[in-house]
Amino acid sequence: MVRIVHTNLRAYGFSPDDAGPDIEKTWALLSARAVDEVTGEPPRTQLAIETDEVEMFPRVADGGLIGLAGIPARAFPDLNAPGYDVTFTVRAAGYIPLTQTATIALNLGVIGAFAPTDIGALPLRRAPVVIKGRTVVAGGGPNVPAVGATVQVTGIWPTLPSAAAVVPAAAPNILYLRPGLYFNRDLVNDRVRRRELQRVLGEDKRLLAAVEAGTDTIELSDRVNVVVGSVLAIGAQDPERTEFVTVSAVGGATTADQPARITLAHPLARAHLRDELVIRVVPQAPGADNQLVRETIAGDRCVVLDGLADLAGVGAIEIAGGAALVEYHAIRLYTATSNADGYYRLPPINRAAQLELQADDGVHPNITQIIVPNYAAGEHIVDFVFRAP
Repeated sequence: MVRIVHTNLRAYGFSPDDAGPDIEKTWALLSARAVDEVTGEPPRTQLAIETDEVEMFPRVADGGLIGLAGIPARAFPDLNAPGYDVTFTVRAAGYIPLTQTATIALNLGVIGAFAPTDIGALPLRRAPVVIKGRTVVAGGGPNVPAVGATVQVTGIWPTLPSAAAVVPAAAPNILYLRPGLYFNRDLVNDRVRRRELQRVLGEDKRLLAAVEAGTDTIELSDRVNVVVGSVLAIGAQDPERTEFVTVSAVGGATTADQPARITLAHPLARAHLRDELVIRVVPQAPGADNQLVRETIAGDRCVVLDGLADLAGVGAIEIAGGAALVEYHAIRLYTATSNADGYYRLPPINRAAQLELQADDGVHPNITQIIVPNYAAGEHIVDFVFRAP
């Protein structure tokens, strides 16, 4: 029952009834603080949080604060459960989307009670930046291109070092993956190792229909020698867009040379167009194991390892050992050779606050530069000018 009380020309609604239980009030069900993994500070771009949960509503505040709000009695119908697993995605311009699953705890000891769950800091990865530029030789006249010079990353600082101390760079044990990771990987059990993927000649196939990113079925022109466990290179006409995915089911006409529907072991990371080339590849003997040393999430294009054993000159790797499915990727190391005009371009890189770069033209003394990548620009120009000693 609500009474209306008039005072000082104002009307107030007043209910003498006891307050309702906590579970029937609006709460911050889940809260967190998004931070830049390099700086530890909140992103300077607009934040957003998304979830498919019907009775949970996104909330964003200053200082990187994000969360999901709602009425517990509606959001969690089964109040006897010890907790609810909620999957959400955090997005910010210039950062890789972060999808997490968190458990919102319920207070079973007190009937009708509720308290929010705070999961603390959520580090966001910057979108990779491309380091590129030109190598030239300075002489008595105009600069001339330093053709065939090697430019490579020789040191990495994951966070900015203190100006009051000398902090040595970490070894550049980092790989660039094409495409990014399909799954969150396990630091303890997962291993990265060389696994070249040999093309099977004479069995080229074509996509019969375009597919969107996130699709796990494709239509192929035929299923000749495609069986459960086969590995397909999808989009093989373009090495920058090729995906290597294992087959989990095969369906289609009674004869193998007719169109077929192929189910993949995991969804594709990229969209692919009709008529793109699909080939069967055979994994070759594995190389030495390398362990992940920094947390990885689905979508990461750069992985940091404890070493680069057996990875020099390698075209593809396998990541396996943990609970997630085996995945295959083309890779590049962070080294480049300048072309006839002296221009070079390193693979996109992130997860670094500071980089040490070195250029070597085989003639002049090596040049070393330390840079702070300009992630906001997407490209960072670094030129090297060789001079005679």
